[in-house]
Amino acid sequence: MKKIDVIITAGTVQASQAEGNIAVVIDVLRASSVICTALQNEAKAVIPVETLEEAFEFRTENCLLAGERKGFKPEGFNLGNSPFEYKPEIIAGKDIILSTTNGTQAIKNSRDATEIIVASFLNIDTVCNYLLSQPLDVCIVCAGTENRFSLDDALCAGNIISILCAKSNSVSLTDSAFSHKTLYESMGSNLQQALQDGCFHYGYLKNNGFASDVDFCLQKNIFNILPKLSNNRIISC
Repeated sequence: MKKIDVIITAGTVQASQAEGNIAVVIDVLRASSVICTALQNEAKAVIPVETLEEAFEFRTENCLLAGERKGFKPEGFNLGNSPFEYKPEIIAGKDIILSTTNGTQAIKNSRDATEIIVASFLNIDTVCNYLLSQPLDVCIVCAGTENRFSLDDALCAGNIISILCAKSNSVSLTDSAFSHKTLYESMGSNLQQALQDGCFHYGYLKNNGFASDVDFCLQKNIFNILPKLSNNRIISC
């Protein structure tokens, strides 16, 4: 029986929850969507770091600094956190050193997991098929927004759980996982409407000129890639 758990924010990850499991990190708006886009568009790897200082420290000749603070590109960075910036002609063959407010923290805080993969709506079926093929239990880590619950991540987590339960009768859910599944199944038929009505981060991005990013990140299954952390580098597997 495969057990599935959900952690609601990056800051609440406990080693005991992640250890021995596959950690599935979600930051729909926008870090996990950007990671998927970068790898789809042939970036060599994405290297997650927590601080801006780390990003500058790890910079090499064949890399780009990328990320955001409060949604906007930090001074001195090459790229922000919009998936539209990650064009093949800019990033192909390069390492992307990524630092974001929530997503890269969620990846770092999941380091006790046996495996760490990155999920979004963009690659949700690929993620689910991989999880079903593996014997390990699953710990879904929602990045949240500045250590608060975020509806966009929760609906993606619930979507993953709903798919897994539909495809397997050997899935066991924690209370948190069951709640996220129920949330998605009650609200997820219209993601735009659900997030418009009740998601702070959705509104923040829309109001700050990132409406096209939001629309892009809510598309399902446009990529068939599995981003996985290996030696502190996220690569496409």
